[in-house]
Amino acid sequence: MGVLSRALTLALTAGLVGCTVPVTQRVVGASAPLAAPEVVPQTPISTPAPVETQGYGRLNLSVRWPEPSGYNVALLPTTTNAIAIWIKKDGLPVIAPTVVSRQPNATTASTSIRVEAASNLSVDIKAYREATPDLATAVPIAQNSGVVNVVKSKATPLSLSLNPLTVPTVTAFDRNLGRVGETITVTGTGFGSDQVPIPTVSFNGTPATSVTRNSETSLTVGVPSGATSGYVVVTADGVKSTSAATFWVFSSLTISAPAKESWDTSPSACRMVRYGQSIAFNEQHYLAWKAQDDETSGRFGTPPLPTWATSNPAAGGLDEAGQYTAATAFATSSITAHLGPFTSNAFEVRAVGVDSVTLDQSELSLNARPSAGEPDLGYVTLATLTATVHTSAPFDHGVTWSSSDTNRATVSNGVVQTARLAPEGTVTITATSVDDPAKKATASVTVTNYGGLVLGIQ
Repeated sequence: MGVLSRALTLALTAGLVGCTVPVTQRVVGASAPLAAPEVVPQTPISTPAPVETQGYGRLNLSVRWPEPSGYNVALLPTTTNAIAIWIKKDGLPVIAPTVVSRQPNATTASTSIRVEAASNLSVDIKAYREATPDLATAVPIAQNSGVVNVVKSKATPLSLSLNPLTVPTVTAFDRNLGRVGETITVTGTGFGSDQVPIPTVSFNGTPATSVTRNSETSLTVGVPSGATSGYVVVTADGVKSTSAATFWVFSSLTISAPAKESWDTSPSACRMVRYGQSIAFNEQHYLAWKAQDDETSGRFGTPPLPTWATSNPAAGGLDEAGQYTAATAFATSSITAHLGPFTSNAFEVRAVGVDSVTLDQSELSLNARPSAGEPDLGYVTLATLTATVHTSAPFDHGVTWSSSDTNRATVSNGVVQTARLAPEGTVTITATSVDDPAKKATASVTVTNYGGLVLGIQ
């Protein structure tokens, strides 16, 4: 139960007037840190069975007041300056309310209340900011109630935990990650007004040294040195609230991409990718962790992932995982990763490859070679084609040649030659890029049996 744990213990001692009886006293205070409290309905302690009573007893109350800002344990709201006690029987006051006020510079206070012994006495306790509250109009800041029997000649302790009536909540951050020294805005409720000290804030246990209260629902907080990723705790008027979301303390964001091919000898901040092919960019974002009680980073959920951007979409596509697919024409772009307001180093990427292959001639006409020997003058049986590969470096490895019908013509290094006694017809000669077989050029060769001998009549 999230309450001001073990905040108050009352000791009731009943006995005959004039008798000496032991008195049990407990102090408002404890040594254990608080979880985020919740407002708990004031359910009285179970009513003890009625007992016979006689005479008077005394209620002895001892209070340890909250320490100044910076204390480690808060069992009453920080601004508590008075405790009021009501003792009733069947809903009617047994005695007038008693108020214990905090005196200047005092750390404790105590009082003793004489009360007639009885069964089923109800005890109501409320905490106030005012040192001398007007109980008819003052607004309590914490309270609880219980039921007790005052038993003859027996000390009967009653422990009550005060439930704060205003509990802060942390609902959101303006961003969920940041570097040490930067400021964030924390929103929520119950951060207090001018009469309440400015709340304290910690990042996974590291206290912030810069906190500004903008309103009861907003704080501006500096991320402190030594802060690590985890939950943010706001303590307002001594009452703690822990964020449901993780704040990620960020230190750096870098990206890289390995060379995919041996020919990619680009500098470390540049990559070359062949047309239509892909590479995966890697991101490394460093988040500070603090191991507590064998906690792991997984306790805080999944760290935020970066988004990716390219300066030139025409150079290729970039998906949300950082995979880049090169375009089909030469282009350059700058790749970056973004994590919240942070931007990584830039990586230049170049889409490179073979643009096209061209031949110096698209049509040829050749004669078939004779069955033996060399052809007569005027017959043309061979020709040379010159191929040009239009490419971006490093794709400069030339072309391969092929003939669609070697019975009519063959080709080697661009030299086309007809076959002996080749049948008439058409042959297609193709030059194909070594680096990109999809890029090629063709020439049509027509083979005839007759040469180009010109006869003249005188």
